[in-house]
This record gives sequence, structure tokens and C-alpha cells, in this order.
Amino acid sequence: MKAKVKTINICLSSELVKQIDRKAEEEFRSRSELIREATLSYIQTKNNWAVLQYDLSLRAKKMKIKSEDQV
Repeated sequence: MKAKVKTINICLSSELVKQIDRKAEEEFRSRSELIREATLSYIQTKNNWAVLQYDLSLRAKKMKIKSEDQV
């Protein structure tokens, strides 16, 4: 089953669009593909950091660490 696609409009500086287009051309793909992958990568990275921070905060509590000075 093919995922539904939605078109959106965003504002980017001309310089950023040039950089996106250069990178897309280097990688033989469309601007949309590059932006889609970059967005997914950003979201996954943020999610991974949130999970890591939560896990480390639990470990710190177990070790009775209350400040960065104690690390």
C-alpha cells in the first residue's frame, strides 16, 4: 500500500535552496527526496536523544547523582 503524500509550502533562503539543489544533484535525487530524508533524520536524532536523556536521568537517580559536578 502506497503512503499518502501531502504537498506543503515552506520558506527557505535562496542560498539554502541552492545548497539543497547542489546536494540533490550530487546524489542523483530530487529536492523532495533530500528534504524528506533530512527531515526524517532530524526527527529520529531528536527522538534518540530524548530516549538517551531519559535513560541516563533514570540511571543518575539510581546512583543518587544530583548534579553535573557529581558525574
